[in-house]
Amino acid sequence: LYKEILKYSPSNTKARINLGVILAKRGQHEEAIKLNKEVSKLSPDDQSVHSNLASIYVEQNNYDLAQLEFEKAVKSDPNDYVALNNLGIIYKQKGDIKKAMEYYTKALAINSNYPLTYNNLGNIYLESSQYDAAIRFYKRAISIDPNKGDFYSNLGKAYKNKGMIKEAKESFEDALRLSPGNKDAIDGLGAFK
Repeated sequence: LYKEILKYSPSNTKARINLGVILAKRGQHEEAIKLNKEVSKLSPDDQSVHSNLASIYVEQNNYDLAQLEFEKAVKSDPNDYVALNNLGIIYKQKGDIKKAMEYYTKALAINSNYPLTYNNLGNIYLESSQYDAAIRFYKRAISIDPNKGDFYSNLGKAYKNKGMIKEAKESFEDALRLSPGNKDAIDGLGAFK
């Protein structure tokens, strides 16, 4: 459909952006990158183009290019809390926890109801053995979106590491109820057998 639209309206940026998303989901990354770069030339301040490119680069484990594109997205739209959250993820991947926390905090200042940012903060606290803080952030993520198995499995890991076995088991079971193949939850429950 989008290819047909582009035949008749080659400068239709929305059709190009949507086609780029479809190509990326199909794993046709190079074609999606090319298409998004063309749109970026036509509409350099379009935040969605930069976010789409960044997401493709993340899938390719090219965090430097992803970082550049997410930064462009935030420059185009300083209220893009998803891009700010994603910059936090990239900085965490690079080992810059302080910078990651800075971006997560900025994201929450814009949208205090974005559960992924709370989950990501919980991950930082879990990895630094600050289990009470991790539990608090995971619970907040769950209170916003109680249907994500990963949030429960992360909460289970924090409980387990804190020695709260009953709560850990319940969290892992909740994770499996929502995501039957959740590896962390399966492993977590397996550790108790």
